[in-house]
Amino acid sequence: MCASKPYAALRLLLLLAAVSVFAACSGAAGGGPLSGYDAFRVTAADGGNRDDARWAAYLEGQLVSRADYTGSPVIGEGGSGCLDVKVHVDGSLASDYKVARSASGLSLTARNGDVMLWLIYQFLSSCAGGRLQVADLPPAYVSMDGAEGTFAFEYRGIYTPSNSDPELMPVSAAHNVDYDWALWGHNLRKLFPDGVPTGAMAEVDGRKTDTQFCFSSSELYAALERYVIDCGGDADPDETARFVVMPADNKTVCLCSRCRKAGNTASSATPAVSLMLRRLAERFPRCTFFTSSYHTTAEPPSRPMPANVGVLVSAISVPMRALLDTRPQAHRFAELVERWRKVVGKVYVWDYMRNYYDYFTPYPCLALVQERLRLYRSLGVSGVFYNGSTPYYASFDDVQTSAIAAMLVNPDIDVAAYADSCFARYYPTSAQVLAPAYRSWESEIVKRARQLPFYGGIGGAVKAWLDPDAYASYCDRLDAAAKHAAPEERARLNRLLTATWLTRLELLRYGGRKPGYEAEARRCLDGLKGYEAFTEMSHYREAGGPTDKYIEKWEKEIR
Repeated sequence: MCASKPYAALRLLLLLAAVSVFAACSGAAGGGPLSGYDAFRVTAADGGNRDDARWAAYLEGQLVSRADYTGSPVIGEGGSGCLDVKVHVDGSLASDYKVARSASGLSLTARNGDVMLWLIYQFLSSCAGGRLQVADLPPAYVSMDGAEGTFAFEYRGIYTPSNSDPELMPVSAAHNVDYDWALWGHNLRKLFPDGVPTGAMAEVDGRKTDTQFCFSSSELYAALERYVIDCGGDADPDETARFVVMPADNKTVCLCSRCRKAGNTASSATPAVSLMLRRLAERFPRCTFFTSSYHTTAEPPSRPMPANVGVLVSAISVPMRALLDTRPQAHRFAELVERWRKVVGKVYVWDYMRNYYDYFTPYPCLALVQERLRLYRSLGVSGVFYNGSTPYYASFDDVQTSAIAAMLVNPDIDVAAYADSCFARYYPTSAQVLAPAYRSWESEIVKRARQLPFYGGIGGAVKAWLDPDAYASYCDRLDAAAKHAAPEERARLNRLLTATWLTRLELLRYGGRKPGYEAEARRCLDGLKGYEAFTEMSHYREAGGPTDKYIEKWEKEIR
């Protein structure tokens, strides 16, 4: 089965929504925060435009459903205290969106429906503090006093637990590979539910191996062709399906006679992979086929590919470190991107946002991610995929996912201030503890200019940003604040507090197991055992990381 088309259910809902056009609101006051308005009147900017009418109806429905109902109706008839909001979808708009504010009201203009949906939620979130219930929305970052802009990247993938609901992704304009790619990642094995046939296997030293594929194989091409056709192929001219065709995640290269004739070497599968991509791209011109710049396909092909071929360039070699423009790895990465841009139609980046050895210890990466996104934009990269911890919990995943989604739209936002606003929105009681602590960690990693490893132990965190004594104090203050939190916030805090116990255990190990450490370890283990209440905390790391096994190892040590 192919992945469902993105946002299909939501789009259908909107298409079926009742269409209504409202008269303009006269005499609405201009200026001031949106929270200061008691009511709104929504109008379609173009009464003859079905899209405008549909989006006007959608916005009005959101206003009604989110009203507190403690006062007068939130949909007003004009006059003082009523804001006139006009919505308009304009395919000829030079930018992706435009917000205009005047004494007569507010206008929201978007290039297409997807952008309009996101812009509507920016508007709704900007009404925080007034009559609307918007605690479920990430904070807005587009000024409702007037703004115009184009999204920095056409593809904005974030693979995190906080970005896993396809109905909520449009709120932040983020994507998720489980829903918007017909074939993703190192997943060619799924083409063969009954097992990979011998003809599709790589040949190494004269022997077939099912650990890698032969990209000159007719069996592999036939399976890919069938899969693309099953996913719609070129049947729907209004949909552009994306497929990733890349080798398995290892350094094995097929060296059969056909692949060697194509140009494969012991270290490069690019020639045979490129021939397969070219064949698919010419067969299905309305689809887009990506491969990876990673391991055996790191180097680009020797000649230009069809325009509907793209590449995902891995940024694994670019250190998560401040002062990125001075790093030789970043310079080599930039050169690689430039070489790929000369031969493919689209260049996306596959990037990383976690310590895959430890999801529970904080990973203060937002300032560093911002540097990376600005670099990618300057290189002409058109899409970014952030590999997170899905399906497993990671500390501060909610705040970091919201902030990265915002930066994928605009890498120039004040990310520290935006993170503060996320803490205030998601943790209204404990933000006074969380926000300054997290901001200090982000500042420390920049000040020390040390690397945040993608795969590293607690020692790397201590060197980069983590002060053990300050962290212990933070945990105590957070625990005290959590006792006063409302249920929804408390649920978030329970996960966050549970995760802190693993970090404390790792710091205990790092400190050298001083005499009497067993009692402290038992206290930490008792706290960590709270993970059992949360299915998403069953693993604390990418590979070999069941939380229960981690606990068992500690318990054996301190018996």
